[in-house]
This record gives sequence, structure tokens and C-alpha cells, in this order.
Amino acid sequence: MGFALLVTFACLSFPQRSVVTGKLSSQDLAAIEFLVHRTNGRKPILPDYSWQSLRRLPQAIVRPRDRILSIAASNGVVQVEALLAAPRGKGITRGVTYKLQQSSNAWDITAHQFWIGPESLR
Repeated sequence: MGFALLVTFACLSFPQRSVVTGKLSSQDLAAIEFLVHRTNGRKPILPDYSWQSLRRLPQAIVRPRDRILSIAASNGVVQVEALLAAPRGKGITRGVTYKLQQSSNAWDITAHQFWIGPESLR
């Protein structure tokens, strides 16, 4: 039981990294990822260390989550492709492509386009 819990936490601590092309600083990359996840409605698995958060941990682990596939930067414009959280068993994948620009130390979404694809994109 303890080993399985340890493996689960290890997998959650090291999520799959998205493919990044172009030059972005680590601060810019973190800000872009935070903005995209917040826009997609991602909630943290363990928001704080209260008993209520610990009781909700099993539900939070199995909750569908979004995933960033790629981040491409060129000429001051960043394009991000992300899979949206969707319940399993539907056979389709929903995603979104964002275009972002930096304005005075903040990243803003300037355009977005939703798309639907086959299950094989996961």
C-alpha cells in the first residue's frame, strides 16, 4: 500500500513535459504553462495540506486533467497546443490551440481555436 502511494506521488510530481521549440526563459515557460492550465480550468491535485484536501485526494487523482502537447515560440508569438480534460470512453480527443503574446511582463492569449481529433492523439 505504501509503495503504491509513493509511486503515485512520484508520477504526479514528474508530469510529462511538453515539446518546446524556440527560445523561452524558464520564467516565461512557467508563466505560459500556468496561464494555459488556468484558462483550461485545471485545479490543483493537492491545493493545501489540510485534512479536507487529503480526504479529496483520491477523487483529485482520477479527475480528468488537461495536458500541454507543444509550445512553439517564434518572432515574439507563442503557439501552444493542449489537450482538454475529457472523460474516458468517448473515443474522441478535444484540444485547443492558443496564440500568446507578451505585453509588459505578462503573457496574454490573443487567439484560440478548438479542435476535435481521434482518440489516438492521446
